[in-house]
Amino acid sequence: MTVADIDIYDPRVYARQMPHDAYARLRAEAPVSWQAEPAILDWPEGPGFWAVVRHKDVSYVSRTARLFSAHAAARSCAIPSRTTSCPSGR
Repeated sequence: MTVADIDIYDPRVYARQMPHDAYARLRAEAPVSWQAEPAILDWPEGPGFWAVVRHKDVSYVSRTARLFSAHAAARSCAIPSRTTSCPSGR
């Protein structure tokens, strides 16, 4: 499996167990990686997102919102069983 195959988006992964090995591999080999958002369960397909998984990088991104804001493309589908589409219409 390559780091491109690591899926940290699918909630079923977390239902089985926390994917500690996947996060460790991402931290070592791809601390910033693109994650696809395919349609899963009742969630519609999304645009994807950048996953920042190293503590040092997460801290920097969190403190530097002017550079790393997702404001323009942010969306939330927090409750799949009650939400058939996101508020943005995606």
